[in-house]
Parts: sequence; C-alpha cells; structure tokens
Amino acid sequence: MGLFHERRVLITPETLAAFVELSGDEAPLHSDAAHARSLGFNDITAHGLLVGAFYSRMLGMVLPGANTLCQQLTLEMTAPVYLGDALSFRVTVQRLIPSVQAVQMALQAFNQNGVEVGRGKAVCVFRQMTMSSDDRG
Repeated sequence: MGLFHERRVLITPETLAAFVELSGDEAPLHSDAAHARSLGFNDITAHGLLVGAFYSRMLGMVLPGANTLCQQLTLEMTAPVYLGDALSFRVTVQRLIPSVQAVQMALQAFNQNGVEVGRGKAVCVFRQMTMSSDDRG
C-alpha cells in the first residue's frame, strides 16, 4: 500500500474553454467574473468536474493503469479552483481487494498554496486481456 503517482496541471483559459465545449456547461459562475464575485468567489471558478477529470489519465494510464476499469468514483470539491491555479494531483493505492481483483485508490488535489481543492476515492477493477482468434494464429 502507499504506492502513488502525482501530476501537476495548470488551469488555463484554454483548459476551461475545452471543458465548456465538451460538457456544454456555460454557467456564469465559470465565465462571468462579476457573477462569480456576487456569489462570494474571488473570480470565475473552474468546473468541479473539470478538476475531477484530471484523475482519468492518472488512473487509466499510470496507476493502477491500462488493464483496469474504474468502477466507482466519489469526488468532493473542497475549495474553489481559479484560472491560473497550478494543481497537484495525487492518486494513492489505499487498499487491495483480491476477492474481486480490485484496488481502492485515494484521490487528492492541492493548489499552489497547499490548499486541498478536491479529494475522493476510486475503485478500479483489473481486467484480463483476451486474445482474439486472429491473435492465436
């Protein structure tokens, strides 16, 4: 236990625009600074699910990796994320579940000031590769 992977990401206007294009979420909290300030934020905020999306690459490509399928995901957005924030993401092996060939991962994200902006858990199931009849020769 305790094996981990970290990744840093800068939240840019382009990142936000790509997420809006993908999700269709054009809520003014994410695009209108005056509106965001009227709600008590310092500026426009990044979408919580945009922040959560950065775990996908880490879980699917690195730890636990390409032979797993994320079966369960919980996310908490614990502090706002603003344009220009440099986020540090960490996924950590929390528990192995041999009976169902799965691993439970702890998820954490911090901004450049060390403030936790997100946390959660993921359960990823290991899948066995199968050979097609073409591969068997």
